[in-house]
Amino acid sequence: MLMCQEKIGKLWNSSVQHAALGDNSFILLYDGGRYACNDIPARIHERIQQEWSKLSYVALGPDKASYFVRFQDGSASWTVTLRLELSKRIHEVWETSRSNVSVVAFEPNNGYFVLFENGSWQYNGLPDDLFEFLKKDLERIAQIDHKLVSANSEWLVSFKDGKRPRWRCGALPPSASSWLLRLHGGDSVSVRSVALGASGCWLVRSNDKN
Repeated sequence: MLMCQEKIGKLWNSSVQHAALGDNSFILLYDGGRYACNDIPARIHERIQQEWSKLSYVALGPDKASYFVRFQDGSASWTVTLRLELSKRIHEVWETSRSNVSVVAFEPNNGYFVLFENGSWQYNGLPDDLFEFLKKDLERIAQIDHKLVSANSEWLVSFKDGKRPRWRCGALPPSASSWLLRLHGGDSVSVRSVALGASGCWLVRSNDKN
């Protein structure tokens, strides 16, 4: 995973708009439709090579096979190994309400969380402490901007509604937790993007720093 981190460091700049981490894999989306990646599933690589300039959102799973990709026109492509229920849910919501997927997070042990643009959501296998946090204020779930759970059940969720807390986390690597708390404003800081990978790898981008 160290090599993966080194590659991200060399490719990172202020034009990165979205980042996704997997199991020793990553994809970075830049302004202007460019992207950079490492060790992503072959099927997703084939799809994005065909429409690389239209990418708008990517989620990678912890099993080197699961992924979700959304394009600027709202179309999407995904492979959800052993997550047939998730695939069916995405189809059902699209057929009934024509609502696109807004946020996807793959969980350990075939779990998942998916938020649709109409505010509806589906989940399976969330970490207990994350589920308890979300359950306290169900109305805010529609305002989730980022939500990630790593293969080690580390998690972070952030909101776009401007209310506090703007983000909450659980079992993050100490270095990630310390970095977040050192930022000016603490839980009032807006998280611009977040990604959690394997072996304690993490990436959090705030509104205060690049």
